[in-house]
Amino acid sequence: MLPINLTANLPFRDSILPIFFPVMLPFVRTSKPRARLRTVEFRGRTHAAMVYDAKPIIDVFAVLDDDTMMGWMDMKGLAPPYFFKLHRDA
Repeated sequence: MLPINLTANLPFRDSILPIFFPVMLPFVRTSKPRARLRTVEFRGRTHAAMVYDAKPIIDVFAVLDDDTMMGWMDMKGLAPPYFFKLHRDA
C-alpha cells in the first residue's frame, strides 16, 4: 500500500518507520503468500533470501549470532542497496 521507493527516500526513515509500520500492520496483513524463501549465493557464501512475488525486491539474510541477523535489501532499479539488522525478541 505504501510505495517502496517512497519509504527508501524518506529523510527521517529510521525514526518514522518503526512507529508507522506497527500501527499499519493490522490493515496490510494478508493470508495469501506474497514471497518465497530461496537459497542464494551472495558474496561467495550461501544465504537465505526472500524473493517477493509482486515487487522487484530480494532480501538476503545472514546470521551474525544466536539473536541477530543481518539483511541486505536489493530493490532493482528503485534505490541503492539497504542494509538492516534483525534482533530476536526476548
